[in-house]
Amino acid sequence: MKNSRMEYEANVFAAQLMLPDDETLEYIYQGYDVAEIASAMNSDINLVALKVSHLNNRGYNFREQEYQNRFY
Repeated sequence: MKNSRMEYEANVFAAQLMLPDDETLEYIYQGYDVAEIASAMNSDINLVALKVSHLNNRGYNFREQEYQNRFY
């Protein structure tokens, strides 16, 4: 359990580092979905979904997508 929590926190950190808020928000406001954002930003779809979830935690109100804690 401790490893999965550490993995989750590492993925959150990666999402924050690799996916800047302003760029991610720009794609969202242009109507991109998480798959399109991931493609445009050369990222994993699960990482983008995690980023959107954390934007919502900060007060935004976007439709959340399911994501996996394992990234390949």
